[in-house]
Amino acid sequence: MGLRNGRKGLAMALGVLPTFWLSTVPFILTPAMNRLGEYYSAVPYSRVLMLSTVVALMVVPFSLLSGAVVGRRVGYRPVLLASLVLMLAGGMAPCLFPDRFWPVMACRVVCGVGVGLSYPLSNALVARLYGWEEQGRMMGLGMMAMNLSGMLYQSVSGAACAADVRNVWLVHGILLVPLVLVFLFLPEPERQETAEPGAMERPSDSRFSMRVVVISFACCLLYILVNTVILNVSSVLAVRNLGDSAAAGMVASTYAVGGLLSSLVYNRLYRGMGRWMVPFSLAVLCLGTACCGFGGNLAMMVASEMCVGFATYLLWPGCCSDFAAMVSPDRLPLANGVISALWNLGVFLSAPYMGVVGAVTGDASPVTAVRVTLWLMLALSAVWTAARLRRPARYERAR
Repeated sequence: MGLRNGRKGLAMALGVLPTFWLSTVPFILTPAMNRLGEYYSAVPYSRVLMLSTVVALMVVPFSLLSGAVVGRRVGYRPVLLASLVLMLAGGMAPCLFPDRFWPVMACRVVCGVGVGLSYPLSNALVARLYGWEEQGRMMGLGMMAMNLSGMLYQSVSGAACAADVRNVWLVHGILLVPLVLVFLFLPEPERQETAEPGAMERPSDSRFSMRVVVISFACCLLYILVNTVILNVSSVLAVRNLGDSAAAGMVASTYAVGGLLSSLVYNRLYRGMGRWMVPFSLAVLCLGTACCGFGGNLAMMVASEMCVGFATYLLWPGCCSDFAAMVSPDRLPLANGVISALWNLGVFLSAPYMGVVGAVTGDASPVTAVRVTLWLMLALSAVWTAARLRRPARYERAR
């Protein structure tokens, strides 16, 4: 349906845009990881990191489940409201028993289920509630909302845990705002069994599944490395005596600033750079990782997070846009579900990956983990770039 004007249009936007706040909920813990490692000093740090990464693990099955049933068997509103309740309950419950590590871990699993159920729905809502011409505008606003929420979460979290690390669980109370907005303003999309009139038709390619899976697995491997950089920011700052938890929150929030900048220029870059879009994103990502591994001041750490955020938010939608040239329209939701699941699997695997790096190098320093990650990222980027530039022209989407 077309974009509605006036109060109805504003009300619908107030219901849709808060759904983009939900995928960044795991970032609440990012500035607090070093303090949590100190708080749970009897627990190996690689296991403490799982308080963050276990959320991504839960996203893998529950995003696939949500994408398969929402809109067909159950409505969008009930699933989103249920997911918000789970995130609030799982996020804030550790305040009741902050000293008990495994019950806290169980709460993180509950929070992850909520994130997973909501993960594939924001983009789908834009596609179902808005016409073709308005979807690009709303996706741009949605990406801005997502990055601004990440900045808010990390800034508030860093300031809160600077006073007391246990305050980080209270930051999840921010989710009361999207809960109220979704409940009051989000309309339930009409169930639709047939394709939109005038929708672009593409011939089915029997090889699409392998291409999608290969790209999705590459994203999985890449995000193991990216999340290693993200998770180690607070620890690298502490090792180098560059700042406290508040500084870590400020630095971590620049990841979302980079993502916000990329959302503003993405459409122009994607149309202008063509097949060089992915190589450009990978180059910026490696630059950001190098700044984190070898930078010795706060400015370099800010540059690191901004580059990583900018590149990540170019690469993710770039891959999803490329899928539109590879698969038939009816298979596109499944393709996006596969990359979402494997991307978040990479987030979860980043914690055991850091344990392996420490065991192999004999050095558990976060700086060593980031430097090893840089070399692996350079190798993966070289292979991915070579494969991307050799892709057949028929898989290049018209720009």
